[in-house]
Amino acid sequence: MCGLAGLARHPEAGERDRAAFIFEELVKLNEKRGRHATGIAVAHVDKVHVGKWAVTASKVLESEPWAAMMGRAKRARIVIGHTRYATIANANDDDAAHPFAFGSTVGAHNGHVGNWRDLKVKFEKSTKQEDAGWISDSEGVVEMLSRVKKPDSVLDALDGWWALTWAKKGRLFLTRTSERPLSCAYVPFMRTLFWSSERTALVRVLEAALPHGTKDAEIYGLNEAVLYEFDPTKFNGRGTGRKQRVLQLRGKKTTESRKTSFARSQQAGLWDGRRQVTPDDSRVRRLQEENERLAARVEFLEEEMTAMWQVLKDAGLGWEDETVAIPDEFPNVDDLPDDPPF
Repeated sequence: MCGLAGLARHPEAGERDRAAFIFEELVKLNEKRGRHATGIAVAHVDKVHVGKWAVTASKVLESEPWAAMMGRAKRARIVIGHTRYATIANANDDDAAHPFAFGSTVGAHNGHVGNWRDLKVKFEKSTKQEDAGWISDSEGVVEMLSRVKKPDSVLDALDGWWALTWAKKGRLFLTRTSERPLSCAYVPFMRTLFWSSERTALVRVLEAALPHGTKDAEIYGLNEAVLYEFDPTKFNGRGTGRKQRVLQLRGKKTTESRKTSFARSQQAGLWDGRRQVTPDDSRVRRLQEENERLAARVEFLEEEMTAMWQVLKDAGLGWEDETVAIPDEFPNVDDLPDDPPF
């Protein structure tokens, strides 16, 4: 579990100090989602600056390097923040923190991509590289997105759960699956869009930071399996602009050679992250696919538990070679009190 936060604004938007305050508060409140590392990316149309440290957000935000990045952020069109909970790469490695940048593309990720190593092999073959050097699934996803004109093909190939935010050539992209939350708020008088993994954080900060609280903002959660693309130059006093595009991610062809939207497939229970099946398939096939989804979920939870266990051991809070005494007999239910002692 990681935390995403950020802002995108019109190039001529005002209220830059207020926007910086809101952004930093969102990063602070997302710290509980990840305390291993904190990162920030400042994105212009053709230039990106990234700062990331294997330190908690509350400590980083008091540092000079962060202050320097916020100085850049006040002049930027898009700012991406991330708080990391490490599940794959070294929790103490600054380079393993988010965001990741490739050229004019920079992005951050919350979630787990189970097939990232397979995708790495395919990527190396297509780019003729011996080793792409990906530290984690997140870095791989961002590099793949940096190399395609249409991100749908990359997102269709991912097997797992994610919330993704990335900037590319001055445009902002947001998407998520059902397992990962992500909410947005557009503030018309600031011509600025904010986003956060924690919806409660978004509401809390805007209520405190805006003249009329949340009445000054339009707050909404992102629909599952839909790719949102924003052009900040279209932001105005009424909304994000009519030319903002919401793309339905395209699924693979069905056995009837029909294309079905990713969103509709997921809602209909026809998507397992790897392939689509037709509505006419048997109930047994559906149950098999549900088992596959559950197995992938268990694998992900096991990785998170392993990482958490390692953190406890590193902190001297774990234990080894200890046994837990199990009583020979347990009390009879009839002997227990009628009301719990609380």
